[in-house]
Amino acid sequence: MIKNALGYLILMFFFLMIFSCGAKSEKTKIEKRDDSAIIRALNANNYEHALLLIEKELALDPKNLELSYLKVQALSEKASIDIYSLFPIVKMKLFDVAMTEWSDINKYTKKSQDDLQEAITEGGTVSSIDELDANEEKIKSTPLETITYTTAIEIQIGEDKYEKTTESYDVYGNSNAVTSTYFQKMCWATIIIESPLFFGMDRYFEYVGGQVDNSSSQADNCKEILGPQLEAFPENEQNLKREIKRAALQMIDHRRIQLDKKKNGEQIIKLAYALFESIPIIKKVPDLEDKNAEIVYTALELLENIRQKTRREERLGKNGRQQIGLLAGYLILGSIKESLFLEEINAPTDLLCQIRAEKVIKNYKNFLTGFRYLFNVIIESKISKKTKKRMMDVKADLDNAPEELEDDQKDNIHEFVEDISDDC
Repeated sequence: MIKNALGYLILMFFFLMIFSCGAKSEKTKIEKRDDSAIIRALNANNYEHALLLIEKELALDPKNLELSYLKVQALSEKASIDIYSLFPIVKMKLFDVAMTEWSDINKYTKKSQDDLQEAITEGGTVSSIDELDANEEKIKSTPLETITYTTAIEIQIGEDKYEKTTESYDVYGNSNAVTSTYFQKMCWATIIIESPLFFGMDRYFEYVGGQVDNSSSQADNCKEILGPQLEAFPENEQNLKREIKRAALQMIDHRRIQLDKKKNGEQIIKLAYALFESIPIIKKVPDLEDKNAEIVYTALELLENIRQKTRREERLGKNGRQQIGLLAGYLILGSIKESLFLEEINAPTDLLCQIRAEKVIKNYKNFLTGFRYLFNVIIESKISKKTKKRMMDVKADLDNAPEELEDDQKDNIHEFVEDISDDC
């Protein structure tokens, strides 16, 4: 879940920028209501008095969405969040990059990107998913009799280590086991098989081997010992072609894994560079204390009720959705702030090495809650069908995510961070 959340964070930044635009006008409209004691209390930052007045009004009119919206403002003040102070957050470099679909990432040195990409994907080139699907169909539909291949042979010699245990008994019947280590000279041939069915992805290997007299000449004996086996290869050509076909399909599966790693790696790279550029602003995000987070949860519940009962084009509906984006973003950014050793990050590649596993676990609920509310708004915004489908898939993952991490999931986070730290 956490791992997926890091990838989805990129998308959150893009939409948070959209949701934030125009919300400042709400303060101007509210201030015109000079006759409202609630507004005067809010403008005076007297959230306790404002909440008292709001609760009295809600007792008389519990379904009043305007009052619920005002309660959100009072709760934000109670959580020490000036909602309008969050607006500079969306001005950070992070969003500039997100708004251009990360095209600006090219300004960073290609070598730095390639180094990070290789570390994440474990090297190797990959194809597009469409190309892999097409090649897979070709492989499956290729008759065995039409499969062609070429072979090359490499002969090597070495030693095979093995152990032998002998057991003896003394006159009293006690067992005495002795293990001895032996080395047997061996030679083997690697048969390198290439076929058009592999589409240049890899090669397939067969091996034959045999023992060599330890006192004999190495090269001559290898050729003599392996000669008959090599001349007889393949013993059954139909079986070999089946193996070639099976190997080709395995190569396709391996490339799919590489492609997934590449996509995840690209997301992590974009996130790493964008987050690095945004660290000065992230440091200014108000600290996310536990008691304040609970207040934000309540505020988001109220805003979600407003979202469900209003249209996007309505003033209250629009501003309610915008504040969902800001408060959900605050939960996420505040959690990021606490989950990284920000002072130790001097380059984008430092980000993965400065993750605080315990803080990631502690902030799991904040990450999950922030993303859930955010994606509720994203899905109903004006986005392409393709993007909306991706968002629906993400939302399904978020909805199905556990409310709390199990011990094994916490262990996985610790192991992930430790594995990364080993390479830092």
